[in-house]
Amino acid sequence: MLEDKFNNKMNQTEIIKKELHLFWADQQAGNFVNKKLLKQTLFTVAYYNALGYYPTSFFIWKNLISIKGDDEKSSLGDVLSMIDKLKNKNKITERNGMY
Repeated sequence: MLEDKFNNKMNQTEIIKKELHLFWADQQAGNFVNKKLLKQTLFTVAYYNALGYYPTSFFIWKNLISIKGDDEKSSLGDVLSMIDKLKNKNKITERNGMY
């Protein structure tokens, strides 16, 4: 049973790695405008998903992971807009208000 949980976590990690690779390909193609906010949003969702927690958009905004230690806060509107862009490109999915 413990082995099953470990394998499940490893599968989730592989899925996240694959998604990160796809995000970087999109980013290199210039498909996202605010690259810093894209990274912050992506890392926040991936981090909490890896922990087994599926955050809401408000939770993502409040707990946005800072890249390179800067504490500049993005507005809730900017984060919601980025989440919508990611949903429209099928990079993240929403279920019952959670990602």
